[in-house]
Amino acid sequence: MTSQLILLNGFGVALASDSAMTLGNKRTYETAEKVIPLPGPHRLAVLHSGAVNIHGMPYSVLINEWAATLGATPLRAVALYRQNFLSWLNDNHDWVGPTRVTDDFIYQLNDIYRAIWNRINEAIEEDDSEATKAEKCLAIWNQYTSHYLGLPSLSHSGGDWISQAYTKVEKEISDVRNYWFDDIPINLEINQQIDEFTRLFLERGHFDNRAQLAFVGFGDKQLLPGYANVEISGILNDSLLYEFTADQSAQSIGNRNYFGICPIGQTSSIDLVLKGLNYQLVNIATTAVMETLFPPDDDQMNTTPESTDEEKEELSSKFYSAIDKSFNSWSEKNYVQALRGAISALPVASLAAVARSLIEVQSLSQTITGEMGTVGGPIDVATISRDNGFQWVRHKSVLG
Repeated sequence: MTSQLILLNGFGVALASDSAMTLGNKRTYETAEKVIPLPGPHRLAVLHSGAVNIHGMPYSVLINEWAATLGATPLRAVALYRQNFLSWLNDNHDWVGPTRVTDDFIYQLNDIYRAIWNRINEAIEEDDSEATKAEKCLAIWNQYTSHYLGLPSLSHSGGDWISQAYTKVEKEISDVRNYWFDDIPINLEINQQIDEFTRLFLERGHFDNRAQLAFVGFGDKQLLPGYANVEISGILNDSLLYEFTADQSAQSIGNRNYFGICPIGQTSSIDLVLKGLNYQLVNIATTAVMETLFPPDDDQMNTTPESTDEEKEELSSKFYSAIDKSFNSWSEKNYVQALRGAISALPVASLAAVARSLIEVQSLSQTITGEMGTVGGPIDVATISRDNGFQWVRHKSVLG
């Protein structure tokens, strides 16, 4: 995991990133390069988080190769750099063969099938009737299908693309499907749900190995800095799969000066400092209210009228929304309003010090709570301005 922070105002950009890189459930090294500056005259950097590679090729290598093609004429806007990179990558992936692409997709499908198989086996009781087993199985498939229906389709994954891509990996899908689901209840409706879910999983592309790239800085015609983010899932059926996730320029709210904040990756402690909020408390408060209203069945004091699961879920959602709204309203009044004023007024050198300190807080929180150190290592800090372009403030290569 990664912790990165982009701060914007009228003076320019400050950005900071940790250097820890994890593989599986172990940290392997603390020298990852997650901030990649573009050469002048381009006033821009790319922040990289998430998956290190795309089908085995490091993103840092690809970004540097792409940057070499830009020439000496800056693009008009930050978002155009993002689009230029995606177009370049979509046209330059000869290094990855179809076998590797298929293997990577099946690896992701195998993981989600395993999770569904576990859910089904946890739900089914030995003394359930065959009809009950099938009903529980279908309900779980419906939950997963509904979840993926709510996710956006990725670019390059519409129309005939889905059928063509599915056909190319149909045999491999059938093999892994038969492996996991040969011992669960199967009927026509369940088979249809499995097929629908698998196609949605292919189309939506919300895999665990996604990478996020944040293009941040100035376009040639932009007086204010901005960022344009994208999440990339991989390449399938000769198309790059991606989703735009955030676009913003430094903006003014009310009579404030221009500012912008973009935290990336693990940001719980950063949110606590900036907003006074721990978002887990919304879930904790909601759970406490629901357990008070609906005590466990074995509680002898439980005199609450019975409610259906659907009614409880609806009520829980209403409580969650109300608590979340009140927390954010309190944060806006007590933290965020002052934060906007501070961020908008700081020169870039001070902005860089703030960004570094906040990444250090995120790393420290893992240390004192005993969490796995997925955020850590040297903290790289840089600034970008229209006058001076990209400048390192602090980089691991020059630290003693």
